[in-house]
Amino acid sequence: MQHEQPILLIEDDPTAADLLRHAFIRAGLRQPLRVLSDGDAAIAYLSSAPPFENKEQNPAPCLLLLDVKLPRKSGLEVLTWLRSRFNTRPLPVVMLTSSVASKDIEEALRLGIRAYCVKPADFNDLKKLARMIRRRVEGQDADSEESARAQIASESPKNRPPSSLHSAR
Repeated sequence: MQHEQPILLIEDDPTAADLLRHAFIRAGLRQPLRVLSDGDAAIAYLSSAPPFENKEQNPAPCLLLLDVKLPRKSGLEVLTWLRSRFNTRPLPVVMLTSSVASKDIEEALRLGIRAYCVKPADFNDLKKLARMIRRRVEGQDADSEESARAQIASESPKNRPPSSLHSAR
């Protein structure tokens, strides 16, 4: 059942992880949020998630929220590993990061992410992002995703606000 599948957040900043957890609660997200603080921990978790050996301890996530700048292995290294494996390739990934470097965005999009989101500085914007993620996880996002894409398409890449979203579709 999808409500039992956690959202896996790979974030090395505990304050950012706590703020996102609070925003998810405020957005009414039902999935548990599992937080890991580095790229090696993400790979270890995903290696033991179903269909691998340890599904009770590490249930397969329904979504991976991945920071680019992580200790040990970067988010892009985790994403490369994820996409290189048959069993983890289909996992939906959203990059949630402070990096606005075009090389990071281009590489993440090339590796097949669903979206590239720059971490919002304002909690209200973070709640909006959490609501958008909730709709995505619950399968209610078709109309809102199209309007977000239209808004993104109208913005110049150099003039995007700090909470911009780059959709991969």
